[in-house]
Formats: sequence, C-alpha cells, structure tokens
Amino acid sequence: MSAFVLKIIAVVPTVVDHLAVVLYGRNFPSWNMYLYMRAFGRLAFPLYCFLLVNGFEKTSNRKKYLSRLVMFAALSQIPFAMVFSDMNYGEISATTALSFNYDIWLYLLFSLCVVAAYLLFCNRDISVLWLCLALLFGQLRAQVAGYEYLSWELSVFYTLSLGFVTIWIIEGWTSKRVGLTGTLIRAAVAIMLIWVFEGRIDYSLLGIVLIVALYLCRHDRTAQMAAVGLWCFAYYSNVAVQLFYFSFVAALLVRLYNGEKGGPAKHSALVKWGFYVIYPVHLLALGAANILF
Repeated sequence: MSAFVLKIIAVVPTVVDHLAVVLYGRNFPSWNMYLYMRAFGRLAFPLYCFLLVNGFEKTSNRKKYLSRLVMFAALSQIPFAMVFSDMNYGEISATTALSFNYDIWLYLLFSLCVVAAYLLFCNRDISVLWLCLALLFGQLRAQVAGYEYLSWELSVFYTLSLGFVTIWIIEGWTSKRVGLTGTLIRAAVAIMLIWVFEGRIDYSLLGIVLIVALYLCRHDRTAQMAAVGLWCFAYYSNVAVQLFYFSFVAALLVRLYNGEKGGPAKHSALVKWGFYVIYPVHLLALGAANILF
C-alpha cells in the first residue's frame, strides 16, 4: 500500500468526520449515526502522523515542508472555527466581538521569539508572513453576527507543525548535526509553543507524542504499528469503544505500507498540494453551508 493510497484513505474519514459535526449540529443524524461517523473519522489522525514522519524522512527540503504546514495552519483556522465552534450551532445572537486569548504583551513577546527562531533556523521568505498569521489566529477570538470565525480550538495543522518541529529537533541532536547551543535554543522555542498551545490543538499533547513515537520507531514498521495501537488504546479506550475499534484500523494500514510514493507521477505536484488544499476547502464549504442554510 503506497503513501498515495494512505493519503486517500485518510482524507475520506476526515471529510465524513467533519460532515458529522455539521449535520449533528443541525439535529439531522441520530446519535448512533453521528457516533459511527465520528468513529470512522478516527482513522485519519494516526495516518496523518505516520505520513508526516514518512515525509520528514523522505523530503529533500524540510524547511519547505515546515513552511507548508505553517501556511495551512493559517489558512485552515477560520474554516476550522466555522465548523467546530459551538457558537455556530443552535440559537444564534447578533453579537459581534473581538477578544484575546492571552495577555497581549506577553503573547507579543512570545510571538517575536518564535518568529526570530524561524528566521534564524528555517526560512527567510514569505512563509514568515504565514507564521505571523498563524500566531495571530492563535491569539484572537472573533465573532461576527453571532457566528465565531476564530475560536479557542486550533486545527490539526498546528499539531502537525509542532510535531514536525519536535522530531526535527530530536533528529538534529541525535545525528550530531546540530550542536548543544542550537539544540537548546530550538528546544526552548518548541517547548514554549507546546506549552502555550497544548490545551488547544487537535489531540492536545498526545498528538505530538504519537508523532514522536512513530519517528523513534521509524526503522521498524511493526514497532510503528504497535505505537499506533497503544496510542489509540490510551486515547480512546475510556471514551467510546467504537472510536478505539475504528482508530485501531489505522495501525493495520501502517503495517501494510510498502514504502512507495505511488500516485500519478505526471501530476505529482498537483496531487501533493491537493491533499493539503482539501482540508481548508472542505471545512470552508461545510462551515459556509451551516451558516448560510
């Protein structure tokens, strides 16, 4: 099973999962249908984490990879809030408001440190603007005409970005490519980011733990399968058994990965970007449909 097939398998439950949120918010499906649609969606995250680690190992430019993750963290946040904010369901008031999640001056100092580290260790191009936008969206809560467009919760791209940074720091230290000083600076910034956003990102700290576990087990597919299985048990066993059963299927799919890229070689760039774009686009469509209709 190629990476292309795994990406397709991950996208389908993602869309079904998010569709369930919107439909249930409009009192359409029964509880059982909603539960199974959300359970089916649990397949996606472990696969995204596995594909992230696989991409980290195989990419020719990790700086560009990280810049894509940051860009889509910014692009996805408004559509994400449109779908997942509880304010956007039920009785809607005419309230318009803008508020801050943190002390504005401390967050500004924090953001400057993050941007400085990004300029020092990563890219000095337009991706810095995407990083600033992602940090801005992490600070603001925006409500217009009763609907929330920026919320407390942050999308999965924030989780994936933090996970990518974490394993990059680990790789730099263990391979001796980065000295002690550089590692400590990188680690300090990463810890700040995780500490500030940990309670807000999709899957919280455990999401980053899964990415790190898959990276540490990257040379043994069976070990990666076990890591996914244990993570699914730890995360879902006390929530709903259906969520665990469906999420555990991801562990089996990881074991079936054949190490090949797969997909149409002629349009590889279009396909690569398509898997990124589909996330904010389908959320925007679902969120707009909920608000307009």
